[in-house]
Amino acid sequence: MKITVCDDSLSDARELEQLCEAYLAEHRYEAEVTAVTDPFSVRAGQTDILILDVEMPELDGITLKDQLAMETDCPLIIFATRYADVMSKAFNRNVIGFLLKPVDPRQLEDMLDLAILHLNLDREIELPHGRWINTGDIIRIHADRGYTVLYLASGDSEDGGRKSLDQWEEELKEQGFLRIEKSCIVSSRHIKSFRDDRIILKKPDKDGEPICLRVSRRRKKDCYQQYLCYLSRIAKYV
Repeated sequence: MKITVCDDSLSDARELEQLCEAYLAEHRYEAEVTAVTDPFSVRAGQTDILILDVEMPELDGITLKDQLAMETDCPLIIFATRYADVMSKAFNRNVIGFLLKPVDPRQLEDMLDLAILHLNLDREIELPHGRWINTGDIIRIHADRGYTVLYLASGDSEDGGRKSLDQWEEELKEQGFLRIEKSCIVSSRHIKSFRDDRIILKKPDKDGEPICLRVSRRRKKDCYQQYLCYLSRIAKYV
């Protein structure tokens, strides 16, 4: 993981760099932190989290955000500013939030927690046959006679080989997957509604009909609590 601080004030950039390093040390995360003062040096794909000053003379943070957002590998952005009234122009799908200068370390910690959560929600995993897919594209995984099948948002499916559902559940537990019954786990991201012992998926079947999955009675309470926890964790972002 890489975190970049971009601020035309070197002292502000260094201060944020030190706060990020303290956060990483406290949480025992391995990451590289870089402080830069040149916004033109920031490129999509070169960092995972960008802490970005809004008021920069050569290229302001809002314009840089818009440029980066045009790329598929745009980093997650946390804005830092002395002026709260500019933030109405700042938000898009890659923006976690904003910090008012001087930055409160506790608020920075909350923003980094949320950014790292979303980096983990969208990580690349390798399938048993060597192909790589994004966890955000997986709707559900089913087990059948010793094999597993992954059903994707594209409508395609992938062979999970002999990797057991227990193994998939352990690997994907941080990505909000629920074990709704013995032979199925489902991504919370792709759930439209969860009522009683039924889950309705966001994506309908090929005929346009809603896909309804049953949650086993003994797993219902635990699954619902996990689902609510997932919603609470991402609420500030979505």
